[in-house]
Amino acid sequence: MVGEFGVRLGLEVSGRGGPGTWTPEAAYDFLKENLPISEGQLKFEFTRYLGWPGQAPSYKVGQRLWEQIRADLETRPGFDLKAFHTRALNIGSVGLDTLRRALLD
Repeated sequence: MVGEFGVRLGLEVSGRGGPGTWTPEAAYDFLKENLPISEGQLKFEFTRYLGWPGQAPSYKVGQRLWEQIRADLETRPGFDLKAFHTRALNIGSVGLDTLRRALLD
């Protein structure tokens, strides 16, 4: 994610990335050196981070909210993980606030 913002903002590369500013080429090389994944996966991740602005941070926000809701519900007697997932998925595609209210009420 730092590379995504670094490329968009022309930030200086720090650490293992080498000297200079972030460019798409520098970001791709950094991913290639640091992710043990296939070339196809690498191209997908690179495109996802640079081609879909905001996708990675919004995914992380959703992940954290999902985990917070689950943690809140796990403290309740009789919590059933499979039932939690079934209920959440049956709610369908809704905003995060709506999902939280629907699951915690």
